[in-house]
Amino acid sequence: MQAIIQACEPQPRGRKRTLQDDVDALQKENSKLRHEISRLQAVVRAAQRSIGLPSAAPPAKSKTGGKRPRKRSRTPRAQRVVAALRKPEADVEENSQIPCHESGDGSQ
Repeated sequence: MQAIIQACEPQPRGRKRTLQDDVDALQKENSKLRHEISRLQAVVRAAQRSIGLPSAAPPAKSKTGGKRPRKRSRTPRAQRVVAALRKPEADVEENSQIPCHESGDGSQ
């Protein structure tokens, strides 16, 4: 009997809203609002530049979190080449001193 009564009741028109539909709608609204925020921030920056205000400093990065870039170490081969190139350079500088004239008048 219950089935006959339910069959006679009017059915709601259109699509039924599910939780996933609500989540999708909220995500879409979120992306629209983020886009609008970006646009308004650009407008504010342009207005600040036009009236001559200094731009705001970017937020400081926290030193506690995140990965730090690795320091690049020199290779031993490169260090040997640099040392070999610098050694003759020092010898050349000692021998290449040009004697200058003792008189300070600048004539030759």
